[in-house]
Amino acid sequence: MRNSKGQFTKKMRNSPATEFKKGDIPFNKGMKQEEWMSPNAIERTKATRFKKGQLPHNAKPLGHVRKSPHRRDGETIGWDWFINIDWHGNRHPNYNYRKYLWESFYGEDAPKGMIFVAKDGDQAKIPTIDNIEMISRAENMMRNNPKL
Repeated sequence: MRNSKGQFTKKMRNSPATEFKKGDIPFNKGMKQEEWMSPNAIERTKATRFKKGQLPHNAKPLGHVRKSPHRRDGETIGWDWFINIDWHGNRHPNYNYRKYLWESFYGEDAPKGMIFVAKDGDQAKIPTIDNIEMISRAENMMRNNPKL
């Protein structure tokens, strides 16, 4: 449903009728921007474009640590800690904080397939290097499944 100006009405903006379907081809595929936008429109959009190295408004400073819950069916089943930088100093939005501590303490990358858990079992506490243990996923499965 379009109004007299040919625009979609508010009801139509979020409806399935206005979404791309699988296999739909965008009208500007393979075209240069100048072919489908007027020079005036291109100039107006330049002020709001991201520049090289620019970060979004909600980016946290490097080294920001956050606690995030693991959920299953809406229920919190555990906690994990994340930092937004890896031990090499590269920006990495969801880097495991226990892994970061271990790698920066030992100065090497962690082996593939290994995970980091709290030795005392309290995953909600802020991790420290003396409370971090590196184990394999198989060992973690054995610990968390009493039947095995």
